[in-house]
Amino acid sequence: MKTPKNSQLLVLAAIFFVSFLIFRGIEDTVNKNYHDFYSYYKGGLALRTGTPLYFDDEEPSFRYSPFFALFMIPFTLVSPQTGYFLWILLMIIQTLFIFAWARSLADKNRSSNSPPAVWLFGASLLLIPNFFMTNFDKGQANIFILFWMVWAWIWLERNRPIQAGLCLAVAILAKVMPLLLLPFLIWRKQLKCVISCVISIPLLLMLPWIIQGVPEGLATLKNWIIWTKQAHDNYFLAGQANQSLFAAVHRLFSKQESTYMMEHGFATLKAPLEIVKITYAFLSTALYSIFLFRPNERLSKPPYFFSPAFLDFAGILITVTLIFPVAWKYAFVNVLLSVMALMIYLYRNNGRDFAVLGLLAGFFLLATIFPSLPSSTARIHVHFYSLPFAGTLLLTAAFLKMKHRPLQTSSTRISKAPSEGRSRLTSNRE
Repeated sequence: MKTPKNSQLLVLAAIFFVSFLIFRGIEDTVNKNYHDFYSYYKGGLALRTGTPLYFDDEEPSFRYSPFFALFMIPFTLVSPQTGYFLWILLMIIQTLFIFAWARSLADKNRSSNSPPAVWLFGASLLLIPNFFMTNFDKGQANIFILFWMVWAWIWLERNRPIQAGLCLAVAILAKVMPLLLLPFLIWRKQLKCVISCVISIPLLLMLPWIIQGVPEGLATLKNWIIWTKQAHDNYFLAGQANQSLFAAVHRLFSKQESTYMMEHGFATLKAPLEIVKITYAFLSTALYSIFLFRPNERLSKPPYFFSPAFLDFAGILITVTLIFPVAWKYAFVNVLLSVMALMIYLYRNNGRDFAVLGLLAGFFLLATIFPSLPSSTARIHVHFYSLPFAGTLLLTAAFLKMKHRPLQTSSTRISKAPSEGRSRLTSNRE
């Protein structure tokens, strides 16, 4: 019996993975569980039919940009059930694309003698099932956003900064979190990309005016800005689902209690809100600055073969997710690339970096195990005291350790193995 090849195992795993996601999508479709997709559908339908896009008194308002509503119009040409299923299919396709791109870029400098370890990319999901699956459970747009950010990086790798800026603008107009990538791009002297992004944003926002006309389009744009400010009120900033750095500091230190805090009776240290903001500004600046340093050159050499651009991108996504003031758990799907990088790193040094192993285990415990406790009260406390956030800080530490102080591992085994194989084949023929 022949042993299956890595590529065959990968295809088989991908089939099971896609089948599972499609089954979940069919189940939600049959039960009409549209989740957050219904808001997207409602926005596309409102734009197509000429009804107000924001501030609906009867139903939860559409919360995203007019351009995102324009993107959703094709989904409104079918029933909500069919549209939801098509949205799930789109997320599956985008996820597979992200995996394929990450593998190719992570191994971009790989010599012909380096084993690809293809199974590690899918296995990375085992460390973040909550972050990943909640996007499918809620029909959320974060995989869509990650897809466009990945496309921006692909265009940068191909020296196409104009196209990269356009893709980044699309991601920003889905949710504004990717705006935090612009300082990093400026630091990396990608000014053409930044300029392209800044110009593309207003141009994309004007596209819905083709349907609405200029006066109504301007009014819609103004309402979007008003709604965006209102959507980041005290409940969103301090609510337990928000696992950002700002939320962690706010919940533990601010004397300005949110409705959520009063509902559950959580105690804080009663610090003035100004102190909270200053503390957040200092910590977020420090965290962001750490990721501006380039990776250790050793990681692009045997046995790691990482592309520096891949590590740069994976790392900055961690800090962007953590320091954005509102980061629900589905936004943490952005750490997928850093988890991939860490697993490849550990695989190629045979798991001998015990500091990284320990930090990754701590991340899994705090970010995946504790939030999955059966008791709802325990889960509330886990999120209020920001354990998923704390776990992601451990992931950050592991990534920074790998990025700047990688384990020095001999590549003798990797380089000799193929030649030894050829010698055996030669001796057999003789």
